[in-house]
Amino acid sequence: MPTTNITWQNLTNAVINGDGDLEKNAGANNCSTNASGTGDGGARSVQTISAGNWEFRCTLGPDPSGRTFVGISRGSLSLDFATWDYCIHVSTESNTSGTPHPANSIFIYEGSPPNKTYRDGIWDEGKLLRIVCLNNVVRYYLDSLLIYTSSKAPIYPCYVVASLACLNKTVVDPQLITGQAATAQPCSTGSQKTIVEDCGKPWTIPTPDPLPLPANGGPRPALFQEVEGDWGEFGQTFGDGRPVHNTIQTAPVRRWLVEWECDEAAAAALDEHYDSTRGALSFEFTDPYTGETVTGVRYQDYSRGPHERLWAQQRSAQLIKYPV
Repeated sequence: MPTTNITWQNLTNAVINGDGDLEKNAGANNCSTNASGTGDGGARSVQTISAGNWEFRCTLGPDPSGRTFVGISRGSLSLDFATWDYCIHVSTESNTSGTPHPANSIFIYEGSPPNKTYRDGIWDEGKLLRIVCLNNVVRYYLDSLLIYTSSKAPIYPCYVVASLACLNKTVVDPQLITGQAATAQPCSTGSQKTIVEDCGKPWTIPTPDPLPLPANGGPRPALFQEVEGDWGEFGQTFGDGRPVHNTIQTAPVRRWLVEWECDEAAAAALDEHYDSTRGALSFEFTDPYTGETVTGVRYQDYSRGPHERLWAQQRSAQLIKYPV
């Protein structure tokens, strides 16, 4: 499957810098809290997508990467993402007006706003933004995380496009990957592997073990308390400490606070469990007081406390369960 490094044409308020990346070097610096609108610097790819299966991928920089739009479009160059067919927008600026969003959020657009979907606070510098077309279905990924599946089939020919709102920010390592006939089958029934993944190296989402509590041989917590039961409302706090309603999650949640004072071996078992979830995968636990088994729980926070006594190690966790 051919992999082509994107070359750019029709540069506007932008240059190809010394690292070979597309950099906005002129125009407005529309890069602040509550900034809105498209970029005024960018370019269109020389390469054309004409049919079949393909993937566009890139990352952004430098840290923080500002407000950048990348995507796929037809026809002449426009820096306005509202005219594009497929668009990923990353913003490292927060928005506290209207529908609030924290910094490092990702938005999916297909034409004019509103967005198709968004994910608050999940962007990290260096991660891959990917738009993948397989068997005429377009999907958006952050690394291997599926963000959105489009209901809109591509219309050809089309190009890679980029629009940057912040000065001195870049589109890094853009690539176009093409190959396989449109009739290509997935690696296995139900598989969502993309055309760039190797079917000979299957990968499945791991299932973490239950939280180590007394019911399954773990240490007894010094504190185990359901601090938000009966599906209390979920909120979030921005950098200024102001709590706000999080409109991405209007459904209520349950929360628990757990604290342990334990020896080194038990602390290592707790650390291993947290690491096995990658901070995001769900697991189950059995309430040591009520005997209730709760599934679909995630770590909202996990802390490795200091040693107050030579033998004792402290761990604490905030657990959260979203409704199904």
